[in-house]
Amino acid sequence: GGDVSSETNSEIGSLLEGKSGINITPMGVGGEAVARGPRYVLHPIHSTFRRNWDLSLAVLIFYNTLLVPYRIAYDVDAAEGSFWYVFDYFADALFMVDVALNFRTGYVDNDTSEVVMAPPRIAKQYAKTWLLLDIASAFPFSDVIEPFYRGGEEEADSGSFGNDGIQRVNKL
Repeated sequence: GGDVSSETNSEIGSLLEGKSGINITPMGVGGEAVARGPRYVLHPIHSTFRRNWDLSLAVLIFYNTLLVPYRIAYDVDAAEGSFWYVFDYFADALFMVDVALNFRTGYVDNDTSEVVMAPPRIAKQYAKTWLLLDIASAFPFSDVIEPFYRGGEEEADSGSFGNDGIQRVNKL
């Protein structure tokens, strides 16, 4: 005699994996089984990585909510090559990675309360909800457009596209 709940989970897991391709992993108190989705799709509730990722992004968003108004008000940019200059680009890169990661994170369907882990449905839902806003806030438009705006000339003292406060507000 082994543990009944372990045997039951093993039997359920074998049965479901054999017939439907669903992976079952015992989790929680009492050996409850939780269905996992396709490979490389993060669970929106039970993923420790996703929770830590979201907390890290929350810190970066807080950083931006403090820094962006300051930079706009005082027309201050991080000196090229400085720690803060590199940190700002690192943060921008993380926000762009987040856009890609959102395509691989399940969601909870509001109508059925079902956790959706199918990549095509995830992509469709993300495209209908946050995708455009996430791209608009993560993509460094000012860095891409500024060279064209300046026409190859040295940056003017004020009014250049790179110092435009409205572009910085996109991050918020």
